[in-house]
Amino acid sequence: MEQKNVNRKKKGFSVFTLKIVATILLMLQIIVPAIAQSAYAGDIRDNFSVLSIVVVSQIISWAAVPMYAWMLVEGIKHTEHIGLYALRLAVLAIICEIPYDYATSQTWFNWRSQNPVFGLLIALITVIILRKYKRNLLVSVIAIIAGLLWNLFGFVGVMQGVMYTGVLTFAMVLIFWFLYDKENTKMITAGLLGAMFFIAPGVGVAVLHYVRDEEPIKSQSLRRMFYVLYPVILISGMIIALL
Repeated sequence: MEQKNVNRKKKGFSVFTLKIVATILLMLQIIVPAIAQSAYAGDIRDNFSVLSIVVVSQIISWAAVPMYAWMLVEGIKHTEHIGLYALRLAVLAIICEIPYDYATSQTWFNWRSQNPVFGLLIALITVIILRKYKRNLLVSVIAIIAGLLWNLFGFVGVMQGVMYTGVLTFAMVLIFWFLYDKENTKMITAGLLGAMFFIAPGVGVAVLHYVRDEEPIKSQSLRRMFYVLYPVILISGMIIALL
């Protein structure tokens, strides 16, 4: 019999450490391609070595997707102000969009990929609806389909034209939400899904299995710092790409 979350994992690494790991993975996703593009005068697609470095760094960074999906669900479970949580994510997504576009595509407006914070926001809105209308199957199904379509046709978190991180984030959040108290089933299901998306997200799920249960980070300064880090990474990537 599977144990409830409250009775498991007293050992392991902290949520703070997980956030640091996830942030480093985001740096790989943004900074490495920006440096490669800035250092190589031509089209990086014409240089196999440079292109390989960029692609590998991107693939490794996708291990962060289940980490952020898991942290979102934990945030939903512990927040006392779900509306403010959604508002913070919405503001963050809007702030990040232009630097994300330039850092990833060297254009100010790239309609073929929206920053992955929108994926977290879509998942959050969907979970809010699922929680409010949990007894209404029709509304729940419509909300899930709408969220999925929003990610697909909004090109949320599309990387390299093949990886839809928005769709994966959405699916991971639903798995972590619906199977919240079933640790083994949750991790196996998420791991199998992650393995289908270029392996790395499956590795990210494996890392999650070793995060110990603890209270969320209470320090307001630390919590704000992690909200600020992604825009800082994107702006850094944008500046490097402009050089």
